[in-house]
Amino acid sequence: MQMVPKCSACNSAISGHRLAEIATAVFTKENVDGWTEFLEHARGRQWADLRRFQEFKGDRDDLVAIVLACDEGGSLIVVRSVFELFSADELVVLNAITPNDVGTLRTLIASDHWHRIDD
Repeated sequence: MQMVPKCSACNSAISGHRLAEIATAVFTKENVDGWTEFLEHARGRQWADLRRFQEFKGDRDDLVAIVLACDEGGSLIVVRSVFELFSADELVVLNAITPNDVGTLRTLIASDHWHRIDD
């Protein structure tokens, strides 16, 4: 994950951290209310509400919320995943989260959906 080289909580390289996708939402003009709510839940750390967003369309721009976890908490990362082949994805939110946040997220996200980041 090149756009986030360090964890917001521990300020270390992300190698050795755990990563899981929390939620996805289609990012279109027709879905302004949906992705606005998505961002409000993400910024407000309303994890259960955010987790309900699970819509992804490969032929559209999407918002993807990811958690990066370490012993000190971790990072909430929201990326606008751009459909157009030659356009770069855009970092929308990068916030430190607490160990309590990570604990809550581990109850909401199945253990087999967490992946270790290796060099």
